[in-house]
Amino acid sequence: MPWRTKSGRRPPFHAADNLSGDGTPARYERELVDARAAAETAKRQLQELNASLEDRLREAVAERLEVEKGLKAKKEIAELREQFIAALGHDLRNPLASISGGARILQREPMSEKAGRVIALMQGSATRMSGLIHILPDFARGRLGGGIALDRNTELPLRPVLEQVVAELPVGSLDHVIETFDLS
Repeated sequence: MPWRTKSGRRPPFHAADNLSGDGTPARYERELVDARAAAETAKRQLQELNASLEDRLREAVAERLEVEKGLKAKKEIAELREQFIAALGHDLRNPLASISGGARILQREPMSEKAGRVIALMQGSATRMSGLIHILPDFARGRLGGGIALDRNTELPLRPVLEQVVAELPVGSLDHVIETFDLS
């Protein structure tokens, strides 16, 4: 007869219930063993998933740090470029001022017609170079993504600037022939 409590009720589990008639574990014990095995498998899978997620997180953080490091390096390079361009503009202004001043002094002296043309060309080149030095910071901003400010003044004729550039070409390359033509 199955075991009962003093009140006559049968407990939910009794050691004798563990065995079937032939001495093998009963269904309940098998379910417990199977449940424990399933829990161990789930625990192992969860640990593997956690490890995988931690690896992915480490990789993502490392990648993010690398991107931020690259952006910081680019920013530092851009700042150095700005400083270099500012120094370059400053360092070019001083010798250019000397050249321009020397050309003005020579213009006051008596000279041949050819020397007068060369001095005028030097003056024009110095003026144009001064303009280029003036827009150097704008060029740097354009390279850095800030854009270049344009002065679209249609009142200023383009022809004299182009004539100045064409007149400078033979001086810089004496062994080349420069041919020009009038478009008007």
